[in-house]
Amino acid sequence: MKRYILLFCVALMSLTGCKIEEGGEPGMDRSGRILTNQVLGTLGQMGATGEVRYAIYADALLRGDTRAADWMKMLWFFKSTVTVEEEQIIFDSSYGGRHILQTGGILLAEGVSWSLFYERTDSRRELCSTFVGVAGGNHPFLFCEEADDSDRGERAVELVVDYEFEDSASSLVVVKYHGGGRVTENDYSIDFSISDERPLCFQDSAANPFSGEMEIAYKDHLTPAQYRCTVRYENYEAIYTP
Repeated sequence: MKRYILLFCVALMSLTGCKIEEGGEPGMDRSGRILTNQVLGTLGQMGATGEVRYAIYADALLRGDTRAADWMKMLWFFKSTVTVEEEQIIFDSSYGGRHILQTGGILLAEGVSWSLFYERTDSRRELCSTFVGVAGGNHPFLFCEEADDSDRGERAVELVVDYEFEDSASSLVVVKYHGGGRVTENDYSIDFSISDERPLCFQDSAANPFSGEMEIAYKDHLTPAQYRCTVRYENYEAIYTP
């Protein structure tokens, strides 16, 4: 993590040490890119871009949206055997172990909570994520997670997740996020907020968003250094503004 701080400081110096007409924009892009990668990495570590797929697939499956569910199965769970039971859905991975999504047989749109567990080969279970449905909603659900450990610091995300399935010759799933979160280490903190009007949109299994907008604020806990930027995605291209 000290290496990350050093990289950020180098980037920040390149930003503050240059006039705009003499190359300030590349410095700003580098600082923004480091922060953006940290935020996207946090979303992945917290399960926001991985574990939510279990809920999205199950939602389509229980709704009877067979075309969407079949496409999601091929995209995300092609190496898993999926068993639908009355109150839970079991994902047996060919790599060993299984995920169990407890749904109670009730749709998220009824405002219920689903819980995702990972069951090890020794039958021990651990809670991975909880998904809270929005009553009366079509697809949206809430994903809120917190983590606190000595090695990684504190992380928290509060997101509204939505999805669309485009049934066409080249079918695709678009997963949308808006909300925010915080990353806190001993030396610094990062706050981020994803626009409601321009949510971050991920297509199929892509690791990076293809559209959306996010504001990021960095604060150093050891020096007065602070940095803010807005990153806007257009066709996968990240555009940074102060």
